[in-house]
This record gives sequence, structure tokens and C-alpha cells, in this order.
Amino acid sequence: MGEKTYMDIYSETFGETYRKLLKATFTAGNCVETRLGEAKELLGIHLKVDNPLANILDCPARKLNYRLMLAEWLWYMEGRSDLAFLQPYTSQMDQFSDDGRVVAGAYGPTIYDQLPYVINLLRQNPNSRQAVIGLWKWLGANPEPTKVRPCSLSMQYLVREGALVTFITMRSSDTVLGLPYDFFSLSMISNYIAGRTSFRPGPIHLMIASSHVYNYFYDWAHRIANDSINTIRTPGFWPTLNYYGLLAECGNSKEMRQRLVELSQY
Repeated sequence: MGEKTYMDIYSETFGETYRKLLKATFTAGNCVETRLGEAKELLGIHLKVDNPLANILDCPARKLNYRLMLAEWLWYMEGRSDLAFLQPYTSQMDQFSDDGRVVAGAYGPTIYDQLPYVINLLRQNPNSRQAVIGLWKWLGANPEPTKVRPCSLSMQYLVREGALVTFITMRSSDTVLGLPYDFFSLSMISNYIAGRTSFRPGPIHLMIASSHVYNYFYDWAHRIANDSINTIRTPGFWPTLNYYGLLAECGNSKEMRQRLVELSQY
């Protein structure tokens, strides 16, 4: 089992790193049983994306909801956990709510509360190793039963050679469904912090305990890995670019993708 896990996967862009991860899952992954059924799992994965602005997956076989992608990130930045904010962009989030109103495992409230601390600390002491956002601690010592727990545990920011380097720790990552959205949102938070602290956006490291593809997604994952995978470079970070305006301007995911492609060329 040891030879099939604990690996480093890296590239300049998220798209290429994602392709390598999918292929590695099928060539080196182990079959495990989970609460959602059988899955192919890579245990103890380190992903590294050198360009944090090359963070938007573009793959016809994966067909992402780009309006949801932007909305979810802004949902985090506003510190929200309510379904109402996301419902204009998707109905899928309803399944993760216990009461039909909020998502208990949403990152927004904890990120919002801790962002000022991280930004102020890095401004005052760029050499600090204490610029950490914790995402699990708020659940308490004995968490109540809920439909979803935070998959990301923490985010740490270190300044090295003038660049903001990010380390994200995840307990679990659904490679097909969740990772493209998670990487965009979490890398955009890093880019935002870099902008607020005047450091250059640096590499993003993801340490994932369980990186997996569920068996009912095997065929889909193979199609994605063998399809044309590109990366759209984010055109800027909020509030430099008006992403709220983009959401209002683009009526569907196809229009949003086209607008992001156009903006990435500037």
C-alpha cells in the first residue's frame, strides 16, 4: 500500500496538476469503502501549483458551473453560510443543509473572522509563521451530527522571497466534483491576501489526506483526464476586479466562461 500513496504532484497551472492527479488516481490509487460507496483513493497527496493565478479549470468533459464558482468564492469572502446567496446559481447546495437555510460546514464565517488577523500579522511581521486560518476548530470538541463537515482544515500563509506561499490542509477531497471549485476559491483567498499585503502571489500547496474518485464517477473521471484540459488565468482579484458585476453581466455558465477567457488575455 505504501508504494501507491504519499506522492508529490505539481505543475505550473491547476489544469495540468489536475490532469496528473486524475491519472495517478487510477494508476496508483487503492480501492476503499467510504460512507458514499467504493472509491479509488490516493493517501497523503501533496499538490503544488506554481502559478496561483492559473486557477480556473477549463475542460469540456468537466463542464464547470463558472457562475457558481465565482459566487461560492464571494460567499466565503462575505462570511456567509446561507443557501439564499447561492440558490440563483445552483440547486445542488440544498442537499448539504440540515435545515434548508444554512450549510453547517461552510467556510465563510471562519474565513471572514480570521482574515483581518492574517492580513494585519503579515503586514506587521512578514517573517511570521503564525498566519493561519483554522476551519475545523469552530465545530467544538463534540460536533453535533450534520450532513457535511469542512473538507479543508487550515490555510497557512508564509512570505518567502517576496512571495506569499500558501499551504492548505485538507482531510478529504472529491477530485471530480469538489476540487476544481475548492482550488479556485482557496487560491483566490490567497491572491486577495497577497494583494492586501503587497506581496507577490506565490505557489499554492495542498496537502490532502484522502484524495478520491467515487466509483460512480470512474467513467467520467477517465473522460476528463483524456479530454482537452486547459487553465484560464484569473484576470484579477477582488476588489481589483468587480466580480459581482461579472455575475450580474453573465446570465449562464457559458457566458461566464467566455468572459473569463476574454479578461484573462489582458
